[in-house]
Amino acid sequence: MNRPYEIMTIPYTSPIDWAKVLRKKIVDETVSRFKSLDSCVVVDYQGMSAQQTWEFRAALKEAKVRMSVVKNSTASVAVKQLGKDPLAKLITGPTALVFGGEDVTSASRKVVAWHEKSKQKKPAIRGGFLDGQ
Repeated sequence: MNRPYEIMTIPYTSPIDWAKVLRKKIVDETVSRFKSLDSCVVVDYQGMSAQQTWEFRAALKEAKVRMSVVKNSTASVAVKQLGKDPLAKLITGPTALVFGGEDVTSASRKVVAWHEKSKQKKPAIRGGFLDGQ
């Protein structure tokens, strides 16, 4: 059976130890996913319906761009570990990270185009980085 996740075998000590190990594993996976990013756009998706979010993700997928919703505390720790401390200040409230594409500007161009096309001006663009800065 092919599993997309790794089975962890850790001796049982207490529920608190399990929680710490699990949080560390989640942060490590988030860091490994975002380690090779050249660009990223931080957006606030609050106010978008499920249908609008689905359509937004579908439009991003056409350009090989991904949107990832990550728990704020996990994303903050991950971006700090990657040396992108200013980005951590943008991660508050309902946050999604948009990244990927053919070149470093693909994600930002798609988000701006969708934002301008949207009647509600959603998702709101908070900021991001380009070429690792």
